[in-house]
Amino acid sequence: MPSAPIHYAPPDLVQWLSPDLQSEQKARAKPGDGRLRDSLRQAATAAAGFGRTAMGEYAYRKAVELEYLLDEEGFSIPGLTQSRRIEYRDIREIRREKKDRFRLITRSGDLAIDPVAHLVAGPVKAPVGWLRNGVEVAYFTLIQEISARARLDIMEAE
Repeated sequence: MPSAPIHYAPPDLVQWLSPDLQSEQKARAKPGDGRLRDSLRQAATAAAGFGRTAMGEYAYRKAVELEYLLDEEGFSIPGLTQSRRIEYRDIREIRREKKDRFRLITRSGDLAIDPVAHLVAGPVKAPVGWLRNGVEVAYFTLIQEISARARLDIMEAE
């Protein structure tokens, strides 16, 4: 009898990272002195603010919605528009590219696994972990579990 899938999702901490649209809107609402140059400058600043806000919202939604469902044969990455399924037997190599970034080389292409966010305290920068079936675990737990299920060692990038 197959076991239930293991669900990895971003922790509740990621919910706190929601973009603060109110501060962006307040910054855009500053009145000028009416000169054309000031009006153009305000319009350019507002456009840049809208772009930053949109990018922030997109990154936030992407981080909140990211999840991995591991089962006995492989794992899925469900998405709103497109889902991806990778079988463990199709993984050729697991490579650590940067301190917190991993790349899975598969028959059908590559997959990068990055932290959804980092906590920064002074010079220390630590990746945010996961909720594994509702229990908080370290960020590296996901990649270690995929590595063990695929029966592959994690290689260091050159």
